[in-house]
Amino acid sequence: MDKDRIKAFSGQVFTDMAGAMTAGLGYIGIKTGLFQKMADGGWMTLEEVVQASGMQTRYVDEWLRGMVSAGYLEYEPDGETFRLPDEHAYLLASEGTDHFMGGLFCFAPVLLGVAPKVAAAFEQGGGVPFEEYGAEGVQAREGAARSRTGDSSRSRPMASPSGHSDPEQRERPPPAPDRVRHPRDRPRDMLPR
Repeated sequence: MDKDRIKAFSGQVFTDMAGAMTAGLGYIGIKTGLFQKMADGGWMTLEEVVQASGMQTRYVDEWLRGMVSAGYLEYEPDGETFRLPDEHAYLLASEGTDHFMGGLFCFAPVLLGVAPKVAAAFEQGGGVPFEEYGAEGVQAREGAARSRTGDSSRSRPMASPSGHSDPEQRERPPPAPDRVRHPRDRPRDMLPR
């Protein structure tokens, strides 16, 4: 085995887990209004963020440090202050605008929440009904649609190109031509002999 490849791949696994944790922290920042409270606050101490948000000190402290580690917030060690840069606030503390991206974070708990059911569908078949994604799944999908299209007025679930908003009725797109398909999907004359 190639030890350098093992090391590189272990780094990728840690990066992916850090991304999942960052998405969770982003979700908290959107749902609790922490990004919004910090948007116009400039450099703020932990106590100022707690006072502005009305949240619990211990959790706000951990959230601030996690968001600094992820690069979403800036930290100034001399004054022990935190700041949400204007460019980040533009995307994260601007709900209702055509540039708000915070809705994307709402997918994290939804997708991770249904992951056990999706894993069961891999074994048993049948899929996962859209209802299993719950109200937060609908909100997350709408938020993602607004983020992707820049349409802040969108209030209905996005529809597929075939016009169906129900995922069960959507047509599946054809596989990308440059992707290697599973051998059982290849024409017989392409299978190795």
